Amino acid sequence: MEKKRDEILESAESAATASTAEPSVSELLKRRIHMDTDGSRELAAAIVKSACVDYEKVLRALLRGPTGKQKEKLLMQKAENERFFQSQWCDVLLESASGESFIRQIQTNAVRKERERAEARLKKAKDKIAKAMVSES
Repeated sequence: MEKKRDEILESAESAATASTAEPSVSELLKRRIHMDTDGSRELAAAIVKSACVDYEKVLRALLRGPTGKQKEKLLMQKAENERFFQSQWCDVLLESASGESFIRQIQTNAVRKERERAEARLKKAKDKIAKAMVSES
């Protein structure tokens, strides 16, 4: 009976040790794990989407011309986001797309959105001036 209990404990310990030994990222990349479940794909998409949103926010903030420590902080965040998109981990999450293509697309979108924002602000300022000139007459 005691021998049986010891065997069970030994078996449980070895199973616990084996399950805590997580494979490294490089091992995962070597295996090129294919995400074939809906949950895995949804998680991968959520991770990449979050990175895209973060990167665009940083780019748009940089396009507004920050200075000093704020600019330094944003440049560090930009570099961190770009490292993610250029990483092998991102390649695994994207499966067939390129992180570099995401960088270019997000940069294009950020510039376009900031241009639209600037044009809207300019139009609003012009309308305000025109309204003030009409009311003075």
